[in-house]
This record gives sequence, structure tokens and C-alpha cells, in this order.
Amino acid sequence: MIRKTEELPLSKIPITLDESIMRTVENYTVGFLRIEDGKQGKDLVLLGSGTLVRVNGIPAILTAHHVVEVLPGIAKLGLVYSSRRSYGKIETDGLRYIKIARGTVDSDGPDLGAVILPPPLASSLEAIKSFHNMDRKRMELLNQPPSITGGLWVVQGFIAERTKEEVDFDHKVKRVRFFELCSSGGVIPYTVDHYDYFRLPIEHADHRSVPASYRGTSGGGLWQVPLKRDTPDGEISHATVPILSGVAFYQEATESGQSALRCHGRHSIYADAYEAIKRS
Repeated sequence: MIRKTEELPLSKIPITLDESIMRTVENYTVGFLRIEDGKQGKDLVLLGSGTLVRVNGIPAILTAHHVVEVLPGIAKLGLVYSSRRSYGKIETDGLRYIKIARGTVDSDGPDLGAVILPPPLASSLEAIKSFHNMDRKRMELLNQPPSITGGLWVVQGFIAERTKEEVDFDHKVKRVRFFELCSSGGVIPYTVDHYDYFRLPIEHADHRSVPASYRGTSGGGLWQVPLKRDTPDGEISHATVPILSGVAFYQEATESGQSALRCHGRHSIYADAYEAIKRS
């Protein structure tokens, strides 16, 4: 059977499909928090994002190096599970921090890190989240990856700019809601030295839903989500398991209503990050 391909502009992607993709990808996404004692409850500071992965059976959070750098000194560390679920405080004694690669210029990279999780924490997270198995398609993604024009590309992470606080002064209770964003588009591949990268362009002009700053998204996953139609005129659907293809680490300055997120690519995470986690 010959499968036909079609070119579909982003404007033709149904909102319901976007929302479905976000719900699928958010299953693997967490945010890192610093928890502080405040006057009306806990002050929660978003530090970055990450993707729950398994490498050769080892549970970990794949993220950016500059996010990992700030975590060891935090006495009270928490994880955000999603914009709909609350956060949870985690014990830091069993965590191991892997600083995989860091360049001297933030915008250039490399910028890769990981947090190795102890089995009890991984088990509790598995009850509410999913771990992406990096072994399953590793050799294919390193040697014969799918075309970058196949499907939709998304970066999933938490946005500090959209964090909302609501204070009930009568009961001295503060509620914090974290906004999770799934930014989509096409990617532009490039290579610097040993590392591969993708740029995900962002259109800010006339898009109120697009934040000015993506601070907090650093460490979030870059995913390729294959799309399909069962019939020529049928509805568009997406793959049940998207393809983890990178890690976001830097937002370019906005000029003329445009910026871009810079992300590590497939070789960076399935060769360098994979081997570093496996050796841990």
C-alpha cells in the first residue's frame, strides 16, 4: 500500500488536535520548583522543565545543564506534574545530578543534563506520569531518523511568565497554578562541532497566546509528532507515542515579532545524553 503525503499549514491544524497533542506530550513533562516559606503559604519558584525518560531501565529526568546546575543546593525541591495537577515535594537525598555538557556561550550550547531518580520516586511518578523509553527507537533515530517534514514539531514545558497566584487572605492560603505550553511549528536543523541542534521559530506578532519570554521552558522536550489521515477526507490524528527528538535550552531575542527556541537534537540526546545516563 502506497501512503500519500500532503503539506498542511499550521493554520489548518484543528485546535482539538493541538490540545490532544499537548495532553499526550505533557504525560512525560515535569517542572522543577524551589519551595520557600511565604507569609500566605508556600512560595513556589519555577526553575526549569524536563522530560521523564528511561535509559537501559534507568529512570531519569532529561533536561538542560544550566537547570541541573541550580538543583543540588536547594533544600526543598518540588516537581510540577501538569497545569491541571498540583506539585509535589520530593526528597533530594537519592537524586543524582548528571552534568552532561555545557558550553561557554549560553546561546551556542551545548547545554545538556539529567537527574537520575531513585526507584521509589520513579515508582510514585509512574502512577501519574509516563516515562519515555529511549531504547525503543534509539538506533533508528541515530541512523535513519524520519524526515523532519513529517508531522508536527512541539516544545513542551512550563512558562514562568504565566504562573498565577491566588491568595485567600481569610484562610491564609495561597494557590499557585503553573501554565504548561506546547509551542508548535517546523524546525531548522544545524550542527556545531560535535553537537546537533534544531531551531523552532516563534511568531510573536499578533499572537496573544504566545508569551514574550519562555523562561521556565529550558530543559523541556522537543518532540516530533507524526500525523495521519485514515481516509483522504478524514480527520487528522496523531501518533500515540510521539518521538522525543531534543531538549530546549535557549530563547533567541525577539526581533520584528520573531524569535526562536534553540534545542539539542537527536544525536545529542540519543548518543551523548543516553550514554551519560547509562554510565551513571
